[in-house]
Amino acid sequence: MRYAGDFAVHDADRLEVLWRACSGAAHGDAWAVLSLQEKEASDPADGVVTIQLTASILALSLVTDEVVDLLEMAFGLLDHRDQTAAALAGGS
Repeated sequence: MRYAGDFAVHDADRLEVLWRACSGAAHGDAWAVLSLQEKEASDPADGVVTIQLTASILALSLVTDEVVDLLEMAFGLLDHRDQTAAALAGGS
């Protein structure tokens, strides 16, 4: 993933953090699930606080944007390689 980050967006650290957070959430890791959620705490009553967790639109948008960018880059690279292979095959 770091290589893809350097190649595609020149920011391997950012891409790796997003990858680890999404992978962790997919595998049920508490830290990842909680880091991708928005939290809203209610007023404490009798020393108990209720916390409401909801999907973070910002986190979802950020991840979706990065995935779309990577897919566009990957399909562009595939097209380039197909054209190169076709040119080499046609030249022999």
